[in-house]
Formats: sequence, structure tokens, C-alpha cells
Amino acid sequence: MRQHLLVPGLVLSSLFVYGLGAAQVTPQPMRPMTGSVANWADVYCSGIVTPEAVPYDTYLISGEEARPTTMYAQNNYVYISKGASQGVKVGDEYQIIRPMKDATPFEWFDGQAHIMKAMGQQWRDLGSVKVVVAGKDVATALVVNSCEHLERGDYARPAVARVAPTLKTPEHFDRFAPPTGKANGLVVASKEFSSTLGQNDVLYINLGSNQGTKTNDYVRFFRYQGAPKEFVYQLPHIQDRIFGFGKTPKPYAPTDLPREVLGEGVVLRSSPTSSTVLVMNSIREIYVGDWVEIEPDAPAAMRLSRPPVMTCVVEHSPIQRGRHARIIATANDPEGFPLTYTWQASGGKIVGTEEAADFDSGGLAEGSYTITARADNGRGGVADCSAVVEVQAPPAPEPVAAVQVQASKTAECDYRASGSSRADNVCKRVLDDVGLRLKNDPNSSIVIVGFADPGEPQSAQLAQSRANMAQKYLADSGIDPSRVVVRVGQADTAAGAQNHRIDIVWVPKGATY
Repeated sequence: MRQHLLVPGLVLSSLFVYGLGAAQVTPQPMRPMTGSVANWADVYCSGIVTPEAVPYDTYLISGEEARPTTMYAQNNYVYISKGASQGVKVGDEYQIIRPMKDATPFEWFDGQAHIMKAMGQQWRDLGSVKVVVAGKDVATALVVNSCEHLERGDYARPAVARVAPTLKTPEHFDRFAPPTGKANGLVVASKEFSSTLGQNDVLYINLGSNQGTKTNDYVRFFRYQGAPKEFVYQLPHIQDRIFGFGKTPKPYAPTDLPREVLGEGVVLRSSPTSSTVLVMNSIREIYVGDWVEIEPDAPAAMRLSRPPVMTCVVEHSPIQRGRHARIIATANDPEGFPLTYTWQASGGKIVGTEEAADFDSGGLAEGSYTITARADNGRGGVADCSAVVEVQAPPAPEPVAAVQVQASKTAECDYRASGSSRADNVCKRVLDDVGLRLKNDPNSSIVIVGFADPGEPQSAQLAQSRANMAQKYLADSGIDPSRVVVRVGQADTAAGAQNHRIDIVWVPKGATY
């Protein structure tokens, strides 16, 4: 542990006006980008250390479902120990707070307990409530926001608006900044009783309004090097005397070395004896017991506005997969500030930067998808709303009636000379056309039916020969013989020379002949 004593100038005062936050504030789970203003959670959930004895005359006595429930959060109803006979009215707002004590009171630096006692009691912000029913001696209130759970016995104090400090961007951080000459103090404690702190943590310093510290002041954290007792435990003189890592002809005291700047913070709240500080940025760990100084004047703090009121409506749900659904956000800012919108979805694509967006369900599985919109008034006030779109599988296509595939006669060849089975040039052109068609349609086949007039010599053998010769011609042209079936047809005795022919029947895939 490091050895530092009390900072001169810590003057206690019993004069203190206890500032509490405005109700109806929902802390946001995401912190703003550095360079904007501190958000609601930073400002209204930060806590404070004060010497004032806060009156224990208004507190939570219970809530709905009182027998099984002992902890309450946002949207629960709680009961306050005062009612209409004590001046409570519908619409009154209270900040709920709780005195805190470190369960493991270990001193992280010399004098920590003494300084903390001089600073006062540490209080934790729990949330805010708004009275909805003012009974005679008990009021019913809605928890409009909660930093953490509320319990029976927690203090209730009238809500007062706070301001949002402006955050600095990291590129303006000067790790070699010279001392400012303003008041110096110590990091004495932290909101979560941690001894190691970093960006976005909340801590308490022993510089308050008595030393001129105020909301929106920037502070710089630093430490001196080479002190006899450091925060990171090590054996004394381990570098030079034990391992011999080098010596200098002249010893240097810690005050002779440059100080090490660790990071920067901004004051969220001040009491006479302390200030609540949000760490804006840090280049390494900040320890309880490190030094802090006030920087030059910061820009004016911005008053936090009330958050917008917002709802989301889906025009069409459910929708079939691949279709679009339109979501419309209706938002109203109570102070008339212009709003900007952002959208996101748990799946699929969403396009929109204004009050309405389109949800594209292409490629999604069937199920429920949540679309969330956020309205931001640019002054720390944001509101969220969400809607659910059901995505369903498209209906099965109507069954297609089976098309009956049939064989049909596609060509014929005539044999002018009686008794001839050889194809002439005309017949060869017909067979060439059939062969080309077979090559272009490899799944089809043909049947060649040979005919002969009964008056021709050996008519049955002649009909077979005509079909066989045609099959051979196609085979010689590259057609698989298995795709060409030959048959003998029954001649018409009255047809005469018309029986001197072959018929070619086209048989598509799936057809028979």
C-alpha cells in the first residue's frame, strides 16, 4: 500500500443541499461515445459521499406481492411510508437511495479510513419512483427506472434534476501534462468498492464544493514514481539490491521524478467534502489512493432532457419467408427536440433511418424476430421500442397435374421400287433428321415399323428388311441401336404401293409403344 497523508484544505461543512435526480429516467445499458454527454445511467446511478445526515422520514415499506417479494425493479409498484395526510400527491417523484458500507474495510492506502470518515456517508442511487395513488398514510408508486433492485427500508428523497457533463475525446488526453496548480486530492473510494479502476468506472475523491469543485469539472489522475510503498506488492529494493538491475551515482527521491499521468475523469456531482467522478479514459489502472487534480475550466454542462416517448407498430405479421414487413415508430419528445432514429433486428436485414423501416426476411428460418428502434434527441434523452415479426414458411406449391406422355408417328419413308429394302436419298434425309433429333434428346427412342404389300415377293421378310436397313443406317450415323426398335406392321391389302414404306414412331421418356 502507498503512503500518502491527508490532502491539505479538506474542510468539513454542515451546510449542504442534497441534490437528487429527476424521476422517470430509464438508465440506458449502453454508454455514449466519448465526446458526447454522459448518459442517464452515469448521471442518475452514480451515488455520492456526503456528510449530511439524510432524514429517514420517507422510505419504502413494501410493494405488490409483499409476501413473496422483497426486491423491486422497473415497472413494479412499491409503497411509500407517507400519504396524502403528509402532503404526498399523485405525480410526486422520488429518488430511492441507500446508505452503503464496505463489507471488507481494508485500507488500500494509509489514512483512507480517516479521510472517508471526514468525507461522510456513501450513498447509492437505486432508481426513481412516481406516485400513482396517494392514500391517507401510504402512497403507491411506480418504479419508473431502476439502477439496481430496490428493497424495503430504502430511503426516498424528493427528486431533483441533474445535469449531464460533457465528455472529452481520448485524442485530447495529455499523458505528460504539467501540474495545473489547482486543488489536489486523492481517489478515496469507488462506487463498487473496487481498488482498481478504469474507463467508465465511478469513483469518489476528497475534493468537493468547499474546494471549488463543481459538476462538469475535468480531473486528472496521476501518481509519483519510486515511493517506498507501492500498490503492486514487491519486496523492498528488489530491482537494484536483489537483482542488481542497475544503480545511479545519485539516489532520486519520488518527488524528483516526473509524475505519471494515468487518465482523466469528469465530475458528475459534488458535496461539500467530495465529488463523484466518472472515469472518461485511462491509459492504465487507476488505484484507490492515487492523486487527482482539477483541470482548467470545462465547457458548460448540458441539462439532461426528459427522454422521448416511443412506440413501434408492425403493419403486417406474420409474413411469409422472403417477404417484407414495415415497422413504424411513433416518437414524441416532451421538450420538442428533433429526433434521430436507428434500427436493428435480431435477424434478417432492416433498412431505415427515419420513423419507418422495412424488415427483409429473405433467407431466414421460420420463427420470431425482434426489430428495435431507438429515438435520440441529442441531449442524453433516448427511448427504445421493439416489435416482433413472425416469419412463416411459404405455402406448398399447388400439385402439378401429371402430363401423360404418348408416342406418336414422326416420319415415314417410301420405297418406290417394288421389292426394294434400300433407302433412297429422300429416305436417307428423313433418317438423318430423325438421327439428329435423337442426338439432341438422349432420353427418347424410336420404333421403326416396316411394311410390304402382300403382292411383293416374300412380303413379311421384305417388311422386316426395310426396318432393319433403316436401323442400320442410323447406327452407322452414331445412334445407339438399343434406342431403335424394329417391328413389322400389318399391311392394308387395298393400299397397294402405299405399303412400300416404313413408319418412324417417336417414343418420349416415360411413353410406351
